[in-house]
Amino acid sequence: MNSQQVLAQQGITVDDPIILKAIEEKAIIVIIQGQSVNASNGNTQNGSLKSAIKKLLNSGKTRNQILDEVDRNILEESMTISDGNITKAAQITGYRRSSFHRRMVQLGMNL
Repeated sequence: MNSQQVLAQQGITVDDPIILKAIEEKAIIVIIQGQSVNASNGNTQNGSLKSAIKKLLNSGKTRNQILDEVDRNILEESMTISDGNITKAAQITGYRRSSFHRRMVQLGMNL
């Protein structure tokens, strides 16, 4: 079962492949943190992935604002997991170190 099928089971339709990828990346961070996601209801220990996705999609934000918000959360969580080590955080997210650093600067994140 792919991501779109899982989301469809939850009543969520995402046609934009970039937003779908951002959602997948956020789900990976949730899993990395050791929070298992219940496939039948999308619940994690810290709330519902489904409700977070719906909140983002219904926020009135532009596509780029949504992607920036998701990316910011992914970078913040990877920095937390790696204890502030940019090289390790970049590895977790699949970025090259220089790209990770550049993206942090673009998003106005503190180093």
